[in-house]
Amino acid sequence: MNPEVLTTRVADGIAVITLGSTRRIYFDEEMGNALTEALEEFAGDAKIRVVVVTGGAPGYFIRHFTVAALIRLAQSLRDSGREWPENATYNGGFFDKAMALCESMPKPVIAAISGTALAGGFEFALSCDLRIAEEGDYLIGLPEANLGLLPGAGGTQRLPRTIGTPAAIRQNRLLTSSVSSATPPTRRWHRDWHSNEISS
Repeated sequence: MNPEVLTTRVADGIAVITLGSTRRIYFDEEMGNALTEALEEFAGDAKIRVVVVTGGAPGYFIRHFTVAALIRLAQSLRDSGREWPENATYNGGFFDKAMALCESMPKPVIAAISGTALAGGFEFALSCDLRIAEEGDYLIGLPEANLGLLPGAGGTQRLPRTIGTPAAIRQNRLLTSSVSSATPPTRRWHRDWHSNEISS
């Protein structure tokens, strides 16, 4: 496993998955596959009681999905002339598999949000059982609409389920794709955002 992409460690029944590094702090296929592999391993290990996922660069949980890969995918689809039939089923990819594992694993998965978590990084955090955000000057949100895109990994469904539809709309996340700072004095936002209300 490439340590710049993902590392793992286990102590006292707690598995910690660290995403990326100071040189590489974005989701791509390599990270998605490594993450899926690590989650599958920990899901099947009876000695592991909890899984914690955090970022590997100061100020970042995971920035976003790599834009270069999205451009390549869009271009290959455009070049192929493929169209999405109305009755098509979605088979999912590596990113979806990792999020499905977080949601189905019979042990808690905690997103220790250590900094900026935008787009795909934010959507991944939403798939975890708990989200605990470190205070700091960083952004969390779904900015895709500002680029003419929709959140493609379930963020539009998971965000209202996590904080409720009124809160999701009130904070303009779903309607305007705004992002929020995690710095004080946004402690009210922290109470809305964290289902376990960790903020004082």
